[in-house]
Amino acid sequence: MINPLLLLFFVLISVITNNNRNRQTQNYQTYENYSNDISLYSNKAKYDPLVWYTDYNEALIDAKKSQKQILVFFNSWSSSNCKYMENNILLDLDVIEKLENYLLVKLYIDTQNKFEKENREIMRTLFNNEDVPKFYILNAQGKIIKQLGLTTDLEEFLLFLENKN
Repeated sequence: MINPLLLLFFVLISVITNNNRNRQTQNYQTYENYSNDISLYSNKAKYDPLVWYTDYNEALIDAKKSQKQILVFFNSWSSSNCKYMENNILLDLDVIEKLENYLLVKLYIDTQNKFEKENREIMRTLFNNEDVPKFYILNAQGKIIKQLGLTTDLEEFLLFLENKN
């Protein structure tokens, strides 16, 4: 004969295990539905497919050779506005398509390492600016054509990129 307490113990374990399995499946299905919605209705890339220079002088040399305009993005690791631009505006597929026409330079300015100190100095001396995020379109010789700061308006950013003097 089976001990009733032992039987009760096995029934409780079975019920608890089954409930946990159902919860995990339900969470997974919710995630799947959410991720499908994003891919169906979003015009954003999941990652940045573009190549960005991290050295301003190297980009300027290559721009002179190729006669391409330069887009410089002064950025900060700690700025929520910069993160917004990176995660929302710069990942838009229409923006990515337009960015392919430029040599792209992304310069971080906020830490104490040698390169970011140099970037901050470039921003101060050549661009007379200390605000981030900041975008500059330059001709192949490094002359500023146009500039734009933070914007949450995708159309405004697309119009900014249209300037091809």
